[in-house]
Amino acid sequence: MTDIKQAYENLKKLNYQKSNHDGISVFYNDKTYLKIGPKKKVTLSGGSFYTIMKHPKEFKEETVKLESPAELHNDSNHSIYCVLTDCLFDDTPQELKLIIKSGVENLDKYE
Repeated sequence: MTDIKQAYENLKKLNYQKSNHDGISVFYNDKTYLKIGPKKKVTLSGGSFYTIMKHPKEFKEETVKLESPAELHNDSNHSIYCVLTDCLFDDTPQELKLIIKSGVENLDKYE
């Protein structure tokens, strides 16, 4: 098992508790860990978070830096796991949206 896959499995095994945000579970330790359910969203303040994405043939680590508050949307059919490094929950809806989807889209439509 690769180190990244093991880290992903470790994130999945944490004892997440329900939060007051629909579809969002949290685990608090030295950092805040999030489990975002399928088709759910959470608003985060500016700062950064770390996640491991499960791709069809591999796992990829991503560190995302938010310059301002943003909504993180899980549009996939499975839960995603994040570690908040220096950002917090924010209850105010935001225009900036980060959307995580299953599958791969043709990028031509964005040009």
